[in-house]
Amino acid sequence: MQSFSYQGFWWLPSQPENRIYGTVSFNLLDGVRLQTLGNEWLPIATDRRILNDDNTKTVIIHGECLVGKHRRAVTLYQCFVPSFPGHDKTITANFAFVGAYFASEAELQFSSLAFSYSHLMDWYFKTGVNSHSETDDTGKLRHHAIYDPVDELIVNCAGVSMTFRTAFEQEGTIGRVEMMDTPVVDIEFETSRSFEDFIHESRKLRFFLTLCTDISTTTTRVFGKLDRVPEQLEWPIFDVYFVESFAKVVERKNYRPLLKLVDTPSIQQHLSLWMERFDELLPVILGYGSYMFAERVPAEDRFFRLAQATEILCRILDSDSTYIDADSYGNVRESLVAAIPANTPSDLRSRLTSTLEYGNEFSFRTRLKRLLKTAFASYDLELQKVLGDTGKFVAQVVETRNYLAHGGRAPSNMPHSSRDWLLLIMRLRVLICVGLLQTIEIPEGKIQQVIQRFMGLYDQVFLTR
Repeated sequence: MQSFSYQGFWWLPSQPENRIYGTVSFNLLDGVRLQTLGNEWLPIATDRRILNDDNTKTVIIHGECLVGKHRRAVTLYQCFVPSFPGHDKTITANFAFVGAYFASEAELQFSSLAFSYSHLMDWYFKTGVNSHSETDDTGKLRHHAIYDPVDELIVNCAGVSMTFRTAFEQEGTIGRVEMMDTPVVDIEFETSRSFEDFIHESRKLRFFLTLCTDISTTTTRVFGKLDRVPEQLEWPIFDVYFVESFAKVVERKNYRPLLKLVDTPSIQQHLSLWMERFDELLPVILGYGSYMFAERVPAEDRFFRLAQATEILCRILDSDSTYIDADSYGNVRESLVAAIPANTPSDLRSRLTSTLEYGNEFSFRTRLKRLLKTAFASYDLELQKVLGDTGKFVAQVVETRNYLAHGGRAPSNMPHSSRDWLLLIMRLRVLICVGLLQTIEIPEGKIQQVIQRFMGLYDQVFLTR
């Protein structure tokens, strides 16, 4: 999302006659901020939400800003005043809608919005622009471009429709229109939903693209179209600005994604499974993405996140990893709890009872061994090239994770150099990637290709270990 800074007048929807002058700005570091010259909206209540005279919460501010030579409507949504010193006249908003007025939360309901993402083209890889250059009779180079829209890709996922398309979109201010051919995704619900619902669905898709491209994906634009355009607006499209969590634009040279759309012909099936299981997979997804979104975090911390994500993935892929069936263990647990002496302190009794709750589950070490022998058996040869001795790999992951989680004496096989840490982190990321692709039923042949591409991306690490 592009940064901006607009000057204009601002008011509460319930008090349009009381206007103050100020500047609204947006960037990915500070988000949306309104710097005012008046203090009519202060002091602020204890929850730091802006209040009306009747003490009802107001989370919306309207504005009219000069953008180029034209005036545009602006709605700031979920507004508050930061509590840190020196910002008593600065209002922060979670969202800025540029190009439309919304007077209440009830009006912030939409049936469809369009989203654009960084690196979406790397996965979608479709364009409607066919161009060529030629030299005319005078020796001048002529460039010709023809636009022929490609077929839209529509994916329906549990009440949500996603339409992938490339189209010429109008970008820029009124009177200055740039035409660009870029892939966008129209997210549409069966019924009108809140803007936060769109953000949630968009987040699922964003992480799917991160998995396929192996590079952090961010939202670059969100926009919608008004059903009717008020006279003062003159423009049907409104843009939404906000700061994402884990948002970071990353560029790579000689970059090649792990999976493209052409690699996933059954995209309806795969993406539907991803959307349906997203909440279940989220701890794994966040751990997997932490390597890309946390460059300055120490290697030990990144490894620990990946190790925790790997253990959760083991539970998901090997749900039967228990010593005995649940009913039988229930009887065993009841007997063990009953055997705790009556004079045991209540805190200790609670701790022992809680520990027995998970006593039937395999250890992380056993789970990881089973994962490699069963769920990942089809990729044994490919993974051996990445992991090396699987027994030593499992021991290193488990013992290093346990040390970082519980302390004690550092294991002798714990990585020491930055190169060793990087190698272990890369190996875990390959495992998690393979597991996530399995959960959405990507074919084995494609997963084998992904492992090979991983080896190509990180061959300098793998081949020099």
